[in-house]
Amino acid sequence: MVEENGGYSSIIGHNYRTQLAPSAYMASLKAWEARFHCNVQFIDKKYSGYYLMATFQYYAREALK
Repeated sequence: MVEENGGYSSIIGHNYRTQLAPSAYMASLKAWEARFHCNVQFIDKKYSGYYLMATFQYYAREALK
């Protein structure tokens, strides 16, 4: 989870604090997703608590089945 309102549009528009080019930044995110079998989600800061709670709740529910 990344607390960022703009998400991918911020990457494409180079609205972030790193010197990586947008294509390199996107490549890094996608490589990380593939290597570690995860999905990067861009979430508004005001919804991050709900997102975390729902993620852990449904993970636990599936693990206990």
